[in-house]
Amino acid sequence: MSSLFKIFLSPINLLNIYMNILIPAAGKGTRFKGFYDQPKNMIDVNGEPMLVAAARSLGLESPDNQYIFLLPEDFHNDTHKELGARLIEEFPGCKVLVVVGHTDGAAQTAIQAVQYIENDEELLIANCDQIMHWDPKLKDEVFEKLREHDAGIITIESDDPKHSYLDLLSGTVFEKEPQAGGMALTGLHYFKKGRDFLVATRLMMQSGIKSRGEYYIGPVYNWFQGDAGFYQIMPKDISFIGTPKDLAEYLEK
Repeated sequence: MSSLFKIFLSPINLLNIYMNILIPAAGKGTRFKGFYDQPKNMIDVNGEPMLVAAARSLGLESPDNQYIFLLPEDFHNDTHKELGARLIEEFPGCKVLVVVGHTDGAAQTAIQAVQYIENDEELLIANCDQIMHWDPKLKDEVFEKLREHDAGIITIESDDPKHSYLDLLSGTVFEKEPQAGGMALTGLHYFKKGRDFLVATRLMMQSGIKSRGEYYIGPVYNWFQGDAGFYQIMPKDISFIGTPKDLAEYLEK
């Protein structure tokens, strides 16, 4: 058998396509103040900082993928210097960026990485306070389906008001407003081209239309010009740890 034939018959790893994985983590974490002494990103989650645990749970470490972390301005203090060093150690080749000043929400924070995502490479934006439990088979299946579209949303069934929601009838994303059918956004957002996310985000910000006073990432899809799809996973495939209550429940499992 020729070497070319061997390669042709080898299983295709769907994740071996260059992807930027952007994790905005520049918020102040105010919901955790009074419960923990450390900044939110540094709170211990089963032996490692929350941000490291969230990023690792994606299972996307690969020479073909680049992690991009957006940290708050106080990154320069000793605590966040320690976190930055840990991120560079755990995710070789990653970019650790500091967001200076206040932004009006996660979408405005995300575009601070413009120099790394204004391109035709795939972009996955992930929340910094959730843990994925997907196995390789499910992960490959999710990305295979999402790559059939210009952008994609990963959803779960829920009616919890902490989520953004997709209204299937109108194709509209509503922030913190449960919709009939319970299609809740998980905080994982896929774009086939990073520049398309930037175009849609800029359109949203130019409109001045905010959700609860902020520019969230979910409503960016309302301004997206291409074809967007969705893939629904099971609630067991993800844990949300963005509040002290949710984190405590996760750690008790």
